[in-house]
Amino acid sequence: INAEYGTKLREFFAASTSALIDELWFAANDVPLKWHYPVGVLFDAHGDARALPWRIEVHFQSFPASQLLRCPDSATIQAHYTNALKEAKLSQTRRRKSCQRTVARRFQLAVAWIAAS
Repeated sequence: INAEYGTKLREFFAASTSALIDELWFAANDVPLKWHYPVGVLFDAHGDARALPWRIEVHFQSFPASQLLRCPDSATIQAHYTNALKEAKLSQTRRRKSCQRTVARRFQLAVAWIAAS
């Protein structure tokens, strides 16, 4: 988590814990949550719709470096978010074009069938 949000979260939890020594990270059901995955994907993988609200644990120590990528700064988060938006838009555009091609092809086949009849 970037420095700005990390500072705000540390201040919020300072009264509840004395161990604010390591990088901030989140977990659900003892599984570290990857900051670079969309929250919907994380919930689908680790959440339970029958047990809402989703309980997420905030950790300030024992960062699981073997399981999580470190988040160096807010520029990294912004770059990742921008890239995810680009990928989503590209995926959406490709699907739309693919669907339009399929409809056009079916229409052409229907016209050819009618002409041949």
